Amino acid sequence: MSAPLWWTRNAWRRTRTPGYVSHRTLTMETRMQTTSLLNPVEAARFLALSPKTLARWRWAGKGPKYIKLGSAVRYSMDELAAFVGAGEVQS
Repeated sequence: MSAPLWWTRNAWRRTRTPGYVSHRTLTMETRMQTTSLLNPVEAARFLALSPKTLARWRWAGKGPKYIKLGSAVRYSMDELAAFVGAGEVQS
């Protein structure tokens, strides 16, 4: 079995670019440390919720604040942390 065409076309990038890290090798924790904006799937994983729950909350106008970049939805790590902090209850 031969390598896929995209693999052979980008082989120079993996071998000759210093500090190159494939996006496929980044773990969730590493990605969250390198960027402060998360897509809905990553934000849902951070909040231990379903991405559909976040979509319903966006539609209903509740939930954490989000950013629209064109048609893309992104969540700020600071806003997610503030949303979790606002839900704390003392007994």
